[in-house]
Amino acid sequence: MTVFSKHLIGSAHVEAYDRVRRRVSGWGSAMLAEKVLDHNVRAASGAWVLFPNVGGNMHRFVAGEETHCAFLDVLAPPYSPKEQRHCNYYKDSPYEPCPCKHSLHA
Repeated sequence: MTVFSKHLIGSAHVEAYDRVRRRVSGWGSAMLAEKVLDHNVRAASGAWVLFPNVGGNMHRFVAGEETHCAFLDVLAPPYSPKEQRHCNYYKDSPYEPCPCKHSLHA
């Protein structure tokens, strides 16, 4: 899906992630993701687009100091369980690769 977003009122912090294609061994169904967007936004901020696989299709908003905000997200194509486009939730679990797996020789 492609997500078109516009912040309408208040302020918020938005973070967006792209999936990394490799899996983390020993983490069950966990997937790696890379943060690609980390902004504070207000109603005066412009609209933005999050593209699948490049641009942060996994995203979250956290209300700013006003404790409330509103935004418009337009999804194209829309969620459709029949077509395998489910609404999913994620948990942010920071991951650092083991330094022992990286070569010390350049």
